[in-house]
Amino acid sequence: MKILIAEDDKELRTLLEIALEQRGYAVEGAQDGMVAFEKAVAAPPDIIISDIMMPEMDGFMLCRKAKGNPRLKDIPVILYTGTQSGKEEEKLAGKVGASRLIMKTGGLDPILSAVGEEVERIKAGREPRGGPASAAEEVDAEYISVLSRKLLVKEAELKLERDQAQM
Repeated sequence: MKILIAEDDKELRTLLEIALEQRGYAVEGAQDGMVAFEKAVAAPPDIIISDIMMPEMDGFMLCRKAKGNPRLKDIPVILYTGTQSGKEEEKLAGKVGASRLIMKTGGLDPILSAVGEEVERIKAGREPRGGPASAAEEVDAEYISVLSRKLLVKEAELKLERDQAQM
């Protein structure tokens, strides 16, 4: 099984790559959603794992583009985030076709478990969780709202880190 990871944090991407390779998966990494999409189109993976907050193209948009591409539409996409998520994020993840949305704060175990479940679905010939992306009109306003909220949370986290470092 080939897994593509889209993660802008190089250390976390490397850690996830190593953990998946130790479980026998072929793994390829990408530093953002745009690079991941290009790699996926060139050589479709069996599963895509993506951070949500990344430069160039975030995870929601990567998932939406993958689900809109005939070569990639049936590939399960697992999204994860380090910023607090709520019902709106979960709803949006479903609307863009993601198999699931996981919090990074749980460590690697929830991501590895999700990969294992998707691999079992693939081997059993069952449809991946998630589905096709909803129509653009249904997603755009919600996407902007969720992304704006996540950016505000990230900004507050960075300000807190900066303030603590100055103490």
